[in-house]
Amino acid sequence: MNWSIDKDRKHAEHFLSRTTSAQLSPTALLPSVYYFVWYSQLLSPKSLPVRMARRALGKKVVAVATNDIRLYEDAFNKLVPVVDVWVSPSVKVSAFFEARSARSVQIPFYVSPKEFYRVDDDRMSIATKLGIDASLLSEKIVVGSFQRDSLGDDLSRPKWQKDPDVLIDICRKLPRERVLLLLAGPRRHYVVGQCRKHNIPYLFVGDERCIEERSDDVHVNNLPEDKMNLLYNLVDVYIVSSKSEGGPKAIMEASLARTLIVSTDVGLAPDFLHADLIYSAADTETVAKFISEHPPGAGTTKHYIDHNYDAVAAVMDEESYLSRYKELLAAL
Repeated sequence: MNWSIDKDRKHAEHFLSRTTSAQLSPTALLPSVYYFVWYSQLLSPKSLPVRMARRALGKKVVAVATNDIRLYEDAFNKLVPVVDVWVSPSVKVSAFFEARSARSVQIPFYVSPKEFYRVDDDRMSIATKLGIDASLLSEKIVVGSFQRDSLGDDLSRPKWQKDPDVLIDICRKLPRERVLLLLAGPRRHYVVGQCRKHNIPYLFVGDERCIEERSDDVHVNNLPEDKMNLLYNLVDVYIVSSKSEGGPKAIMEASLARTLIVSTDVGLAPDFLHADLIYSAADTETVAKFISEHPPGAGTTKHYIDHNYDAVAAVMDEESYLSRYKELLAAL
């Protein structure tokens, strides 16, 4: 279903296969190392054979801290006897592991510069490619949000990790005649409902019938990378409002597309973003003022965009990123 975790597995396979000291096993019976792209899999009874193989046959286990594991210390403690090396996505999580004497290698989530980049087309051309009426965006500050932020089992409720109420609070403080909230991706039901409730101008890119019908659109409104890249190119500023993140990948995606992005102090945001672009969830007034005072094309934002791009591009360079997997294998 194009989950973020599926992309993580694909990228891990790609970079591990490029190293000279690793070979991917066609079966779970043969490997000397088991690599878990989601550490909570190790808490499942299904992982018992791996645990037994580790004890009896000296197998190694690598686990990726996909979410902010600092909030799940009980799970971490249960896995201390099981995991040989952790993969940390951020400086904060690396510090967590170091403080507990857990071996780890820092490998941020990968986003390809070949898939997310600045396009040469103007806004009207990009909108046309996406099937959007460009006149709706005319003379607007277009604010982007493409994250899945409604609960899968109750689409009327928000995911606490994504904290979409912060996004809504920011948008309520923006001048409505000048701003348009551009939404995309599945499970945006809660945010769309809040936009309607508070008369926030918005445009949903996708099939909105599922939202009207209150049905799950996870199989309908997932968008491929090429369309996501165009969406980042279309917006003037992207907002991350999350309360808890392992990533989010939007930090890298927006930065590589040279789109201004502001974020709460979550996940790997402080590892890449300019400090001025990181805000407190309690200070939405400042974020709204910043967006209002930095209209599209404002020269004052260029140094922020350049800073973010340079920081992300340096890490997402394939050879640079490959070196982190080589470090991981050396740690085993």
